[in-house]
Amino acid sequence: LSPAGERDVVLWATPGTVRSGIYQAGLNQAFNSAVTEQQQPSVSALITSVKEGNIAEASASVYSLVAQLTQSPTSCEATPTVIVACTDINPALLAAGATKAGPCLLKLETVLLVDSAACLAAAVVSRVQM
Repeated sequence: LSPAGERDVVLWATPGTVRSGIYQAGLNQAFNSAVTEQQQPSVSALITSVKEGNIAEASASVYSLVAQLTQSPTSCEATPTVIVACTDINPALLAAGATKAGPCLLKLETVLLVDSAACLAAAVVSRVQM
């Protein structure tokens, strides 16, 4: 990711995770923003669709969310990076055509998505191997 202050970051997570502030604590220190309030209802609906097994509907929600990010002005010139902080979102990302862009990273159109679960798993494996 870009150095501090050069990129906006958006958090896609359950309302409980957002309320906990666990991601925002670190993200707010390093990046311009951490949560997009107007996207939260759509993110919650996306998670519900996946849990109900409706991947096609969830995939359509991903496209809508990505379109919002690529069309909405942010404090930076670049499209925001999305922190995917819910494993239920991953099947919808893959169904929408997201492709691997590096360790823990996916890309859909111009949006970079950080798979927090994959990053956590990689960090845990790295610690165990020390």
